[in-house]
Amino acid sequence: MSTDIAEKKELVDQQDALQLYLESLLSIPTVVLEKPKQVKPTNLETPAPIEATPVAKTQAKTTKLPAWASPSFACLSINAGGMTLRIPRQFVKSVKKLDQTLLFSKHYPEWIQGILIEEAKCIPVVEATKVISQDSPETELKKQRDAGEYLVFIGEGRWALSCDAIGKVEDFNCRDFQWRSEKGKRHWLIARNTQDFSAIVDVRRIEMALIFENSLV
Repeated sequence: MSTDIAEKKELVDQQDALQLYLESLLSIPTVVLEKPKQVKPTNLETPAPIEATPVAKTQAKTTKLPAWASPSFACLSINAGGMTLRIPRQFVKSVKKLDQTLLFSKHYPEWIQGILIEEAKCIPVVEATKVISQDSPETELKKQRDAGEYLVFIGEGRWALSCDAIGKVEDFNCRDFQWRSEKGKRHWLIARNTQDFSAIVDVRRIEMALIFENSLV
């Protein structure tokens, strides 16, 4: 009988504990959750688009090199009026000293020294000093009347370039020269050396001027 009483007491204790637990839950204050306040959107000004600064396009001056100039070439050096000129070796046929009188006509352009009669051929002789002084009318070169005493026959020998002295043949790289653009002046010049300022003669341009008897400036 004592056992039944103990079990009843334990049961009462459990019921009391459960009752206390339930009461404690009910005694917890209720927390009222407030609705979040609605924030009115602020009118933000749309930033002005940033204008990109235009980059100036630098127009590269691309100069097309003649076929014979890439990548290296040889030139014959000559002297005319104290200036060193260079003639691409592949255009030089022969060199000789002027040992006869040239025929002259007032109808020739000033830069033509005269006509050489050689092997029954009439060969125009272009005076290098006059060619390089065309765009400088007041220079001493323009006033000189002494013709060159050496002749350089160009191409197939149809015309010759007179000069004061003949130099040697030298090898060059195309990067050693500043090449004239299509719009450049001094049409008799195709390139200028960046170190000694010697000039390569544009024999093609002189040949065209001979055909049409026009200016080489």
